[in-house]
Parts: sequence; structure tokens; C-alpha cells
Amino acid sequence: MAIPGSGPISLTGTIQGEFGGATPTSMSEYLRGGANVPDTATNVNIKSSAVNMSFSNYYNGAKFTLAFDNADNINLVDRGGSGNVYQVIYTINPSGTFTKQGLQYGLDFSFGPDSWGSPTGGTPGSNYEARLNISTVATASGGATTFSGVSITSTGFTSWQSLSSARAIVVTSNDFGLSRLIGTLYIRNISTLAEISRSFDILADPTY
Repeated sequence: MAIPGSGPISLTGTIQGEFGGATPTSMSEYLRGGANVPDTATNVNIKSSAVNMSFSNYYNGAKFTLAFDNADNINLVDRGGSGNVYQVIYTINPSGTFTKQGLQYGLDFSFGPDSWGSPTGGTPGSNYEARLNISTVATASGGATTFSGVSITSTGFTSWQSLSSARAIVVTSNDFGLSRLIGTLYIRNISTLAEISRSFDILADPTY
């Protein structure tokens, strides 16, 4: 959780509590770009030298860096064998990682990557949440697409979901059709509303 943007803060309670570091502690441990404070836009007011350093420079500072570690858009494709009903699960973990898992039979993971992107610099936990903006949704007969257990049947934004526990995009399809989901994943800091996003194109195609 980021340091508050106003009010009293302390070296050992607030600053060390956010950025970690050794005990006993000193201001020299908490210079921007050093071992404990990442050099990010969030921490722009934190000085890189101890000259004229003030506690107020740490307002809104954060250990966690809201940025994806992979510059590529997600494009995950799964194709199953003939006659097999199968399910593909894309899970947003508490760290923000987007991964793929196949269930049932006949899956071929040779198409598309097994994982895609994650926020870097720490674990966001309950102070972060995610939502989707769906531009295309196509569900085969017998299939379903959900986000955090809620069925996605139309385009537009889903509601925000906490990342304090795993959230899953589940695409279930049979061998008579395909399921496809195209849109954007958003992850934001609940306190500061700082936000990142990434486009995705998920295809579960059992007819290949």
C-alpha cells in the first residue's frame, strides 16, 4: 500500500513499513533509485541524494511498481482434439500474472504462450483490483466465458474485482464451435487509482 499523500509519517513506521530495509534504519537507505526505493514516476518526489531530504518527499511513494513486465499483448490460443469437451482457464493471480491452464482432454498448448505479463516490483494484494473491457465475445454452444464467476455475454466493462484472491477468465468450449474473448485487462491501485492496461485476444478453438 502506498504512503499517504498527507499527514504525519515516520521513518521506521511509515517509510520502512512501505519500502522495507534494515533495522536500525537511516534516511540514506531510502533514496530514489537505491536498494529499497524504485526509481519510478510514483516516487518522483523522493530525492536520489540525502541533501534537503524531507519526510514530505515520501508522500504517495510506493514500493510496488504498477507496470507490466512484458511489452507484448496477450494472444492465447488453445485447440483441442476431436470429440473432447475441454476447458481453458486464464487466471489473474494476486500478483497480477495472467496464466493459462487446460482441463479435460485433447489440449494442444503449442499455440500461444502459457503466460503473459505481470505487475513488477512487489505483490499488489488487496490494494489492487482488476476489470475487463470486452470488445468482442463469442461463445459456442455448450461453452461459457466468465470473469470472477460472472458470465460475460456482452461487450463493455465488467465490474472491478479485488486481486486479494485469484480471479479467473474461464473459456469453456466443445468440439462443435469456439469461444473467443477480445478486450483489455485493467489493473489499478485502489488508493491512488493509478492504472495499467493490456489488450488481449483469447481463442478456444476445438475444431482445428
